[in-house]
Amino acid sequence: MVATFPLTTELSESQKAVLQKYLIDDEVSWEDVAQRVAAYVASAEATPQQQRYWQDQFFSILQPMKFVPGGSILANCNHGTRGLLNCFVLSAEDHIHDITKLVADAVLTTKFRGGVGINIGAKGMKGYIRPKGSPFQDGKALGPCAVLDMVSENSKKSPQAIRLVGEPSCSQ
Repeated sequence: MVATFPLTTELSESQKAVLQKYLIDDEVSWEDVAQRVAAYVASAEATPQQQRYWQDQFFSILQPMKFVPGGSILANCNHGTRGLLNCFVLSAEDHIHDITKLVADAVLTTKFRGGVGINIGAKGMKGYIRPKGSPFQDGKALGPCAVLDMVSENSKKSPQAIRLVGEPSCSQ
């Protein structure tokens, strides 16, 4: 069993409200969340002895809130997708198949609580999207802002994404 450490401060009402998002199954307290996170992260160690040691170490900073991981870590340790990253940078090459894959990847990422940044690279770089109105074989390019709008609008339709997706900011 992992040693417990005295909590240095009581949780405020806003901290309690935020905590409700990260309680899983029979968890009822921050200590329960800290225990789950510490155990899951320590499970990467090679031996049971190392796992116990690192679980104690992690718990010793999590339980008194000396360190509080990002939301995806709190939500997904030993639960859900087990994806522990908060933010992802995606890009697409300048053709319809890659752009539709970008939209699908962004929707799936936001569905599982990840934030998405879109790389719209410079000409000759990965992620470059032609400016609006640029001619190509079948017509004219929609431009990078239209691509960002597609990503944003489709990602907003994901049930988990409502609070995660910001409005695109673009000027052409």
